[in-house]
Amino acid sequence: MSTGWDDIAICEVEFDPIEVDDLRRRLRNTRWAERETVDDCSQGVPLEFVQDLAAYWLDGYDFVAAAGRMNAWPQFTPH
Repeated sequence: MSTGWDDIAICEVEFDPIEVDDLRRRLRNTRWAERETVDDCSQGVPLEFVQDLAAYWLDGYDFVAAAGRMNAWPQFTPH
């Protein structure tokens, strides 16, 4: 098994728009559990937190800008 630089390729981060659209469709169609019955995390992550996070991924996260920020630095992948 070689571990030299010949085994590493330069690459760019890309988010396939079809995959992003699919993620957003699935987030919009999420069937949420009922709200927890306690005010702590003993029943898991609070529903409101998870819903806020899903809303961010649905409407707030800019995949194109994120790829641009990541690609400002060299990206590498093994062959």
